[in-house]
Amino acid sequence: MPTLSITGMYDDSSGGTLRNWRRFAANAPADVVASSHLVVGPWDHMGTHFGPGQVGELVFGPDATVDLPALRRDWLRHVLDGAPLPEFLRDRVMLYVAGSEHWVGAPSLEAATTGSADRWLRSVAGPMDVLHSGFVDDIAVDGPTATFTCDPHDLRTARLELLPRPAGSGPESPFHGQPMNSFVATQAGNDPTSSRFVLEIDGQGLVYTSTPLTEDLVVVGHPELHLHLVCDQPDVDLSVLVHEITPDGASIFLTSDLLRLSCRHLDGSHDWLVPGESTAIGFRGFKWCQRRVRAGSRLRVAVRHASSIQMNAYPHGRPADAPVARVQVLHDAARAPRLVLPLGDG
Repeated sequence: MPTLSITGMYDDSSGGTLRNWRRFAANAPADVVASSHLVVGPWDHMGTHFGPGQVGELVFGPDATVDLPALRRDWLRHVLDGAPLPEFLRDRVMLYVAGSEHWVGAPSLEAATTGSADRWLRSVAGPMDVLHSGFVDDIAVDGPTATFTCDPHDLRTARLELLPRPAGSGPESPFHGQPMNSFVATQAGNDPTSSRFVLEIDGQGLVYTSTPLTEDLVVVGHPELHLHLVCDQPDVDLSVLVHEITPDGASIFLTSDLLRLSCRHLDGSHDWLVPGESTAIGFRGFKWCQRRVRAGSRLRVAVRHASSIQMNAYPHGRPADAPVARVQVLHDAARAPRLVLPLGDG
């Protein structure tokens, strides 16, 4: 049976949708795949039902608004009754490239990514927060080792999440009475204009910012981040957040990854860190991104402790005492953190 799969760049379930689509495309009969379609809009999870033109305070162009109930109805009539294929589904995969504010088609999800660009993270002496940021560079250079802490007993992030926000200042949820500061929602992309958990990183992570881009950068696909670190505990939970910072200072979510380092191989195995030894870490589970980052904007990357009132405090592999973990990210040129940005058309 053909399928019509619909997700969004800011959908917290996009990872599962895209994984299932890839498995379906790889294993279903060719004629069934040829009759199936994937739509990746700019929406969050609620938006995948109705196709609105806004997520939280981030407003898209008019083409982002799609009558998804009508699209589903017309597609079912096509599949079941032989009615014409909806004009919108002109290609196997349809992607809304935010920033360009239009739809592009591709014969497959893999074909939407046409190249890649590497950027290296450069450290500076000091706290490496937003006001003392490291850099996102085009080349790898030597820099000092950068250190931050992950404390399961540190309640600063929890207190931030409990601060009330005025109505209309963030994504509305049917499960909460008012918009929340939520690390999990920020990580998932549901709150795409909030950078609170980067701005208030305060020793719990590292921030890197590029100079203004000299030309547009069309990011389409799953980014990766490769780095070397030393941790004094056998495990730790880390988050990576990537934002576009526009010329007027606004922050727009691009992608994120969340990784328990003992699970870094992404194959179901557990491989504990050896405390005090350098370990190569690959963040290879980033959310799918499809956005044109305009010239004049900057890229901001934050690597931080993953902590939230919506997550169980993790004791770093030592539940008896749940110690503070100290993480050192190495920045010599040979082991400088490398951000891989997938590129596409749009």
